[in-house]
Amino acid sequence: MSTLPPAVTTSILDRASYVPGKVTTSVILQTDRIRQMLFCVPAAGQLHEHRASCDVALAVVEGRGSITLGDEPPVALAHGEHVFMPAGTPHAVAADENLCLLATFAEATPEITFRKPDEQPV
Repeated sequence: MSTLPPAVTTSILDRASYVPGKVTTSVILQTDRIRQMLFCVPAAGQLHEHRASCDVALAVVEGRGSITLGDEPPVALAHGEHVFMPAGTPHAVAADENLCLLATFAEATPEITFRKPDEQPV
């Protein structure tokens, strides 16, 4: 069992940094089962096609662009959009303007349970 970090809040946009011609990344959270990273793609920049070894959820924090999933046509991305990709999904991102993505990388667990704060784990 891992030791989790204390509960914290952070401003995602305070961590955003754009460098012309370069994608910048920042680890927001890391535990043994989850990693959250910020990807900042400058206007006219791109993340070339790649794959992740685990499931990934993307949330658009700011900006506009598009994502290509496998052989599908590009899908528009804008603030508030959410994308889920199963492990191994080929994907690429292009930014029309500065584009900030929060990526959550998750390792599979046998089950997820929900309980009230005062309930003990089963």
